[in-house]
Amino acid sequence: MKKVISILIVIIIVILVLFRYIYNRKLQNIPNKESITPASPVLTKKALTPEQISQRKSECQNIKDYVDRTECYANLAIDANDPSLCPEFGLYICRYFTFMKNTNLCSDIPTEKITFKYLDNDAALKSLKKKQECIKKIAIDTKNIELCENLFDQASDCQEAIALELNDPSKCPTGTCAMKIALNKKDINICKSKYGSAWCIIEFPKLLEGISRGQEYDQSCYLPPIGIEDFSYGEKMENIQYSYPNAYDAGENDYPIELVPESDFYHLLSIPFNNSKDLLRVYAERSESIALLRLIKYSPLSKTSELLGDIRSETGGNWGGIYIPIAISKDDKHIIFKAKMGSPGAGGGSVDMGYAFLSLPSKEYDECGYLTPKKIAEQVYFYDNFSKGLFLSEEKNVPASIKPGPSYNSAIKFINFTTGEIKTLFQEPNTIYEIINLDEKLGVVNFKSCQWQEFRFSCPAGDPSIKNKSINLP
Repeated sequence: MKKVISILIVIIIVILVLFRYIYNRKLQNIPNKESITPASPVLTKKALTPEQISQRKSECQNIKDYVDRTECYANLAIDANDPSLCPEFGLYICRYFTFMKNTNLCSDIPTEKITFKYLDNDAALKSLKKKQECIKKIAIDTKNIELCENLFDQASDCQEAIALELNDPSKCPTGTCAMKIALNKKDINICKSKYGSAWCIIEFPKLLEGISRGQEYDQSCYLPPIGIEDFSYGEKMENIQYSYPNAYDAGENDYPIELVPESDFYHLLSIPFNNSKDLLRVYAERSESIALLRLIKYSPLSKTSELLGDIRSETGGNWGGIYIPIAISKDDKHIIFKAKMGSPGAGGGSVDMGYAFLSLPSKEYDECGYLTPKKIAEQVYFYDNFSKGLFLSEEKNVPASIKPGPSYNSAIKFINFTTGEIKTLFQEPNTIYEIINLDEKLGVVNFKSCQWQEFRFSCPAGDPSIKNKSINLP
């Protein structure tokens, strides 16, 4: 049993490392190399004779247990110094162990006999890691990209270090590396060769300007955001009246070439401002999914386009979404957003980015230079021409809900976008609420309340604790 657990631990670690490696390769559009190319000058001769290999193969074939048989073939590959003998399951770590056992490099660092379940021994693993770092340094010092490929989880870092030193994007293992070199060379075309043009047009100038001021960026800034599925080029925005083309925007001076060239973007929405003839034009990248939006204020009077900023998608473990503008507040100083959520993975459906707003006089940005709308709630009831709103929130009058997951709507709250005021309108002990409707003509909001119960997030029909109420709109 102990042996099975040990093998499974190795396999799980391999799968996790490979998933990250393959995902990054796919994201950067870099071909994934199926084989490791050993640097022959640093390897010893074959460690087993053909007869010995044949005998060991026969022994492995006769093992019925899959885990034991896999371990047998892996150990044969290691002892024979022949990566082609590595089993499919655990292929990459088997090739790594084969190289590390048989290389002549850093031979002064002692390592115990390397077997497929080498991770059982912490001391041996530390020694192997030390040898790996030694070989990595040799590869970097000699600029030997091929040698890097033998270093398993350190291969990408090793290759990137060489590529950056040579300032050569063709040697980069990832798009992140290529982006850094593009910035070093101030060459946006290197960025475009790895990523879509739209993202490079948006992000490259931001990074270049920041770096010139000595700013350091998180690694995520060198990667394009992940696209949100089920929403792609040409799709109409459901239940949103401002989808372009519309009656508000005749398309005059559309697609300003320096901001949103038509070859890389498409016009998604046009929302009129309330106190002028200006338009909020929203452009998205031409892609199979949506990850970026560019917000531009167009003035028909001066025929000029002003860049307001860019929105990127937000993603978590099993969820993803992007904020889409849906309205402009009555004072023209705030943009209202509703999140477009992608198809969730397991458990991801419990996350809803809901509604958010952006204050134009005091725009806020994240560490990569994207606009950051402030979330209000999952559901907001707007009134007074989007200058005010009501929403439900979870407060301390009920026990905290389990996250991730839905919240207990235990208070009715009010937000005034013009003044920035947020206040609680209604809250009672151990009570949750549902807003029925909002009547602007009568100036009231109708709602119902019921007693809080664990894991109950709404008031079910027939509950004797339900009470229908109304209060005046602020």
